[in-house]
Amino acid sequence: TRVFSKMASSAASAATSAAAAACAQAGPAQEAKRGNRLMCDDCGVREGAQFCPKCEVLFCVECDAAVHVRALKSHNRVPADQRPAVCLIHNKDAEAFCTIDQRLVCASCLSVGVGVCAVSHPAAITPIPEAATTARESLATLSKTFQMSEECMVKEAGLLREQRTLIDERIEHLEAALVCSRDA
Repeated sequence: TRVFSKMASSAASAATSAAAAACAQAGPAQEAKRGNRLMCDDCGVREGAQFCPKCEVLFCVECDAAVHVRALKSHNRVPADQRPAVCLIHNKDAEAFCTIDQRLVCASCLSVGVGVCAVSHPAAITPIPEAATTARESLATLSKTFQMSEECMVKEAGLLREQRTLIDERIEHLEAALVCSRDA
């Protein structure tokens, strides 16, 4: 059990970093999430369904239909899960991932004198594909760790059941001996 708690503790801290890097590859709009769903940037109530690159907005079906009429009907929209990765600070296309701040960064973030990441910790700036690969590897390692932990717990549960059976048998034996000694 001590081994399991140590493994779970280190796995949990690694999961935080891995999840943040995975989000870098998965897409933007983490600020408008409800559970695992991206919400509409326009109304904020319904789940986002379409992203309009021209408007740079994630729309639900209803808002998309209301906004993209007549002149805007020519805008090509893409499914929400294909929305490009953007910096949440400047709402610009993401250029890299900061492993210290655990966020996507854009060209403005990386500019000398403007960007906190590039100035305070330039070695922490990682290309998005590299950060995503690292995140996938971390998640695979975590998955193996949790699988090994589960196997350990199953084995320990089996040992506990065996001990419980031995204890129950010993109790029965002692009760039988007690009954025999009373009868004698």
